[in-house]
Amino acid sequence: MSAGSGPLRIVASQTLETGEVAVGQPKVFHWSWYYHVPSLGLWGVVALLLIVPKANRQPQAWLILIPLALIAMVWRMPARLVSLPAAETESFGYVVLTGALAWGAVWLMGDWLARRSGVVAFLAALGLLAALGSFSYVLHFGPASGEGVGSLVVYNLSALILVTAMLLARKLSGYRFRPGALLGWQIFAIGVAACCVLLVYVAIILAVTAAFANGANRILMFVVQAVFMLTIGTAVWTVLTWLFHLPFMLLVFNSPFYSKRFQSVLGLEERDRPVGPRPLSRPADSPFLTQPTTRSVEAEEIVGRWGFYLDELAGTVVIEFRPDGTFARGMVLNDGAVKQFADGTWELDGPAVRVDGLSGVEGKEGTELRTWWLADAPEGPILCGEIGDGRVVRMSRSDWSSRQ
Repeated sequence: MSAGSGPLRIVASQTLETGEVAVGQPKVFHWSWYYHVPSLGLWGVVALLLIVPKANRQPQAWLILIPLALIAMVWRMPARLVSLPAAETESFGYVVLTGALAWGAVWLMGDWLARRSGVVAFLAALGLLAALGSFSYVLHFGPASGEGVGSLVVYNLSALILVTAMLLARKLSGYRFRPGALLGWQIFAIGVAACCVLLVYVAIILAVTAAFANGANRILMFVVQAVFMLTIGTAVWTVLTWLFHLPFMLLVFNSPFYSKRFQSVLGLEERDRPVGPRPLSRPADSPFLTQPTTRSVEAEEIVGRWGFYLDELAGTVVIEFRPDGTFARGMVLNDGAVKQFADGTWELDGPAVRVDGLSGVEGKEGTELRTWWLADAPEGPILCGEIGDGRVVRMSRSDWSSRQ
């Protein structure tokens, strides 16, 4: 059989005590070419997520292939470094390649996740990672195989560690987007999450050992071994997970498209700026702000939270457009407090969003913004509105629930 497709003939043999070799009946299986690439199905999922969602139909979205290709090329290096046997190398490859492609899929779903609450986004990301992990497990080991179950467990625990660490690092960084500090907080958060997972595992094993152990010496010996395993395991798991995540963060730091998406999903703010996504007022003659988009606009593009930074004394005005045609308005103050105002209704008229009940950006009469329009800015879709003094205010995607 060549490296392509064809019949695969398997013959079992065993050396007997007499020195003779007993040979069993040959079994012939058909080997397909795609068995060489069990991750091909996940690459197909990534391709669909690059093509189908409207938010990903732009060249910058395809940059996600850079960290994916990098991980696919170098994942064997750690396995060779410690001389893993073939079976363990395959299991390690399943965890790494599946994790990379599934994590890439989560990033490609970032536009959708950014419009959801923190709990929903967290559960959705975990659910997507778990679903793609199970799908990949079937591709690698077969639907009825018990082989590789341990790899599936390690994969799911690693996914839990990574997603949890992103939320913890967000909190530890003070919701600020500072690349160097953020990387440091991420590796610390990954270590904390990995230690907690291993601590639960060690506690379970210790409880079982204590129930069946004969004598305190044996329990003490296991405790010493458990502490050693916890320390080494946490260190190794932390370093490998952080190195796995690093190419994606390098993409964030060098791609405005993924930088904006990363900050939107986690609700991070730029460095040296008060609470609020960014100063969003621009002169009325700014071309890309004053020109409504000429493409077809769907209501789904408007639904979600939008916000614009007002000033250092006030904070960020946030409007949440709901699917039922209503909206809620509030303000995130610079001290993190949230003020909510009365609701209203909205409707889509081409690229224009007409609102009823929005009397002014500060809840006062006089500055009326009853019509917004969708514009295509370099960093993505924005909502623009012209206020009374001739200035144009723009709203970008915002996540203010994370600061309540």
